[in-house]
Amino acid sequence: MAFMITQAYKAALSVLAKKPFVLWGLSLMSGLLCILAVIFCLPLPIVFIPVSLTLSAGMSIIYLDGLRGKQVNSDQLFLGFKNFWHVAGGMAWMMLWVLIWSLIPFAGIIIGIVKAYSYRFTPYILMTRPEISATEALRVSMRETQGKRGAMFGADIIIALGFLVVVMILALLAQIPILGVLFALLLAIVYIVFIAFGPLFLGLVEAYFYETRNHRPVYYQYPPYGQTPGGAPNGGPYYQQYPPQSAPNGAPNGAQPRPPVTPAPEPKTATPEPKPAEATAKPAAPEPKPAAPETKAEEPKPQEPTETK
Repeated sequence: MAFMITQAYKAALSVLAKKPFVLWGLSLMSGLLCILAVIFCLPLPIVFIPVSLTLSAGMSIIYLDGLRGKQVNSDQLFLGFKNFWHVAGGMAWMMLWVLIWSLIPFAGIIIGIVKAYSYRFTPYILMTRPEISATEALRVSMRETQGKRGAMFGADIIIALGFLVVVMILALLAQIPILGVLFALLLAIVYIVFIAFGPLFLGLVEAYFYETRNHRPVYYQYPPYGQTPGGAPNGGPYYQQYPPQSAPNGAPNGAQPRPPVTPAPEPKTATPEPKPAEATAKPAAPEPKPAAPETKAEEPKPQEPTETK
């Protein structure tokens, strides 16, 4: 969750750093148009409520295009009016169900907050996927926000708590004599910056979560050699972002699995080079020596008789 929130903050800050005044001007225009719709159609809430909801959906597309690095302009703010009944009906259907869930006794507020985050992707679905009906958009949003609701809530609550802590500290320091004027001025600047850019930042954070709705960790285990990979629950987490349209068939959660592990080539053993024939030939057996000539034993000579005296 912390990783997702950090990445969302980085993406939102990078977009705000590139085009802060354009986004602020479009957000201001959207707010002024909603106020004018309320003023001129106050006796007819059936008119200004759909108009305000459609403008809000158009602002969601501006956040999404800004996050994608596209050019943003005022025409995108009115894109929802091209399919007015579809967008306005889907947004009104979402608000109605959030209200109904919030009316449950005791736990209604908590359930309403959970449902509000479950339906968070509804304006993006209505604007980017018109083939999905207004009522079906809520069910699609509930499926796509699974695993991200806690991170979205954490991203919002961190900003709110941070703003509250800064305001309380500056309000206390503003009570110091003489120097308190400086802290009071700083507190006013914090209020102005938060009111001007806070909704922009949170809108870009929300658009980031929609853009990465299918980029989830895949728990992966290396398969044995020769087998194709699949989502394995006993492996370590492997996180990689891929657009939903490029995810391969069968990949869990819309993310692309790690490619199969190819076995390392076996080390080749050096074969000894054949030695020359002369070196490898066995030495010839020595020629047999000629047999020694047979020596006949001399026959003993007869002894002559000796004379006796």
